[in-house]
This record gives sequence, structure tokens and C-alpha cells, in this order.
Amino acid sequence: VPKNTVVSHTGWVESPHGHVYMTNGSVIGTDGDEAHFEVAIEDPQLRKFSINTAEEDSELEQALRACLALAQMNPSQAILPLIGATFLAPLQCFIPLDFSVFLHGVTGSFKSQLTMLCQSHYGRQFHNSLPGNWTSTENALEIMTFLAKDAVFVIDDFTYLRNERSSLGYKELEKKAERIFRGQGNSTGRQRMGRNDLARSYHSRAMIMTSGETLPRGDSLLARLFVVQLNKGDIDSNELTVMQQYAKDGIFENAMAGYIGGVRNFV
Repeated sequence: VPKNTVVSHTGWVESPHGHVYMTNGSVIGTDGDEAHFEVAIEDPQLRKFSINTAEEDSELEQALRACLALAQMNPSQAILPLIGATFLAPLQCFIPLDFSVFLHGVTGSFKSQLTMLCQSHYGRQFHNSLPGNWTSTENALEIMTFLAKDAVFVIDDFTYLRNERSSLGYKELEKKAERIFRGQGNSTGRQRMGRNDLARSYHSRAMIMTSGETLPRGDSLLARLFVVQLNKGDIDSNELTVMQQYAKDGIFENAMAGYIGGVRNFV
């Protein structure tokens, strides 16, 4: 009787073939037996996680060269930790990650654009959008980072909602940051009561990346963040445009597929 593997998340799954890496519409490591694997993801943002392999060796070489060009785009080398985190994410299944990456910089420093380039390694549809936003609820962010397993998950725009009459926006954002970043650091989700006993809790299985003009407060919380400083003028807008086209064309996605295929040979 044929056996199909159906999952509702991205990332590594153990199968008769060994470990395979699954995203929406693509499976890496099945040795040509993709028909028995399926990713059933309903959320439209999570469905954008789709890593397709290069068809020719020359395309993979082009993709790897594009990644090298991305690494050399920033003279201050602020982008290197972002690229490192991007390629570290698929190892989450084997080496649990207990930190998040925070890209800190002023308006106009191209923070969101850089995080989109990182996110586009996990699907070309992310070339102009990001899967998460701090306006989402804590529960939603917790579940989405749980489902985006072994991948980068960018939560965009850590910015306080400035309101002269109330500090509610500030308090809400701090509360979300505390829960999401601390949950990533501790690999635990918030415990809740169900009807008769404890309900299932969710903790991040992704590499969380975010950006903002203001860092969260508190030494304990900051200790769970790898902070990358980006200054205005660090990124050349012309070079950025070239990288964005690479992302749109799926070139970074191809590079990640090649990398994951290489990782599979060792797990």
C-alpha cells in the first residue's frame, strides 16, 4: 500500500528516504519520489515558502555567485550576520537556535529590503513582502513561527505606535517582544488551559529575524537577540536593485535548495 507523507509545516521530515526538506509545492531529498509527499499549508503567507531547485548545474553556480555578491554588497559587513542566519535556519532541526536576529537602523537604511532578500531564499514570492508583522497577535506569531520550521521567518517593522494620549502601543509591542523572543530563547511556548487540561503550546521552530528603529528594553530580552547595526548609506541602492531582481527571479531560492541538498548528505 503506497504511503504518503503529508505535513502542515515547512522543514525537515523523516521518511523512508531519510530526511527530506519540505516546502509548499517542493520537496528536497526524495530522489525523484515527490508524489508521496505533500505540504498542506492554508495560510497564504506560509504558502509562499517554496524552494525550487535549479534545473542545471550552471544555474546553481549562478545562484551561489549571487549569494557571494550579496555578501559583498555592504562595506560595513552588517549583511554578513544576516546571511549567516539565513543559512543557519535549516539546521534548526539538528542544532536548536536559541536567539533571534534584530536588524537595527534608522529610516531609509533599507532594513526591510535586506530582510526581504534573506526571506526570499525561502521563496521568490518574498522578494517584495514578508510573512510576519508585529501588528499580528501574539498567538498568531507564535503559531506561524512554529509552522515555519527550519526556515527564516521575518517579522517586519518593530516600531512603537506613537500616541500622545496613550502608551498602549508601546506596552503591547513590548509584551509581544517579550513573549516571542523569550519563547525563541527558551524553546517554549505559552502554556494555556484547554477545556479539561493543558492545551497544546507552540514555540518557534524558525530562525526569527526582525528589524526596527528601536530596540526592545531589558537586558534579559536583549541577551536573546543578535543585534546587527545598519547605518544610513551602508547599502548602495543600485546594488540593492540588482539583488532584488535576483530575489524576484528565484536565484536566491535556487542557492538555498542547493545548500539544503548538500546538508541532506550529512544527516
